[in-house]
Amino acid sequence: MEFQIVNEVADHFQLPFKSIQIVGSAKTGYSFPQQRDFIPGESDLDLAIISAELFSDCLTEAYDQTEGYTTDIPFRTVERKNTFRKYVSLGLIHPHYFPDGPFKEKWNIFFKKLSENYEDYFKDITAVVYMNQYLFEMKQYRAIEDYLEA
Repeated sequence: MEFQIVNEVADHFQLPFKSIQIVGSAKTGYSFPQQRDFIPGESDLDLAIISAELFSDCLTEAYDQTEGYTTDIPFRTVERKNTFRKYVSLGLIHPHYFPDGPFKEKWNIFFKKLSENYEDYFKDITAVVYMNQYLFEMKQYRAIEDYLEA
């Protein structure tokens, strides 16, 4: 099943298979931020898409949809815009904070359909785009450090 899901995502975005990583409780069996076990059918499957090209495409789309960041309307709230910018500065793009528009709509349609295909196993299948492997690893490292310090 892991191969099927990762392969579907890689094919959809025309990326190498190795660019897609399973993360979170589906990988470890435990959600460190939420401090609970992975529960089949109830927990999400979180994916990391590691691609400088897709990261750049996302930024270009955000730039276009916000008319060069001159309008906040596609973000709906200042909080979403600020969170989007914060994540971009950390080298990741979380689609939840992406400005509204065709790019986000296509993204949501793809992952909704993918989630429906595996609804017996996962509540939802979601993905975050990372600019590169190093920034992906640092995000995972920080999450584990936060858990250990709590």
